[in-house]
Amino acid sequence: LARTLAGFLAAACLGLFGLELAAVALRDVRSSGPAIARPPFRSLVAWASVVAFGGAAWLCLGPVQRLPKSFDDVGLIFQARIEAQGHLAAAHPPLPAFFNAEGLYQNANGWTGKQALLWPWILGQALKIKLAWLLNPLLAGLCVWLLGGLAFAAGLGWEAAVAAWALALSPFFLEMSASYLNMVPSLAAALWLARSVWDL
Repeated sequence: LARTLAGFLAAACLGLFGLELAAVALRDVRSSGPAIARPPFRSLVAWASVVAFGGAAWLCLGPVQRLPKSFDDVGLIFQARIEAQGHLAAAHPPLPAFFNAEGLYQNANGWTGKQALLWPWILGQALKIKLAWLLNPLLAGLCVWLLGGLAFAAGLGWEAAVAAWALALSPFFLEMSASYLNMVPSLAAALWLARSVWDL
């Protein structure tokens, strides 16, 4: 069922994007303005963000199946579940030597993941409502939108659309967006900061 829904989501995104381009082309043909109309750069960026979200969500629900893909993923989910219970560390396991795993630490404070505290806390809140898998796909779409907005703020036009689509269709970006890792949230924060500084 999840794969079917993900497939419908991806098909809907691509279909809506095609309809948007067809509508813009038809409007340009019917308009009495110049023969060569300005391309809908902002619409292209908006649809790139939708495609990034749809692609990451499809990967997460389909091939990845909402499972951790790496030791870092496991460490993040481990720390997220601890912080969701209001703690910063778990008690040491009964036989600590048998639980030495990459991505997890055992120290004087207890048993923890190796990631910073903020992103695991956010994941922990999403885990409570069983939507932790949805965070990175949503942030992927936001990253594409912020990148396009930053390019528009710099006075660019078609370059903004190219940059947005290059990011939205990047296999590495989509793979990271289908995980629980903090790369995509970090990119979103960096783009938001750059956009805010640009407006100063």
